[in-house]
Amino acid sequence: MAIKLVKVKDLKGGEKIRTWYGYKFIVAAFSFGSGGQVTLFDEEDDEVGKWHLEQYVEVLNEN
Repeated sequence: MAIKLVKVKDLKGGEKIRTWYGYKFIVAAFSFGSGGQVTLFDEEDDEVGKWHLEQYVEVLNEN
């Protein structure tokens, strides 16, 4: 499994990412807040966490 760092602002949805606390999920939805804050949701529409547009996340590519 390859890991690639991608900025939150470059996510398109459908990517499988790993959070800093180890939770792996597929990005299903975004909610944009003030000041560049982005809330990411998983496939079950559960809020996973909040990031800033300029933060990097680990995108998992299963080969």
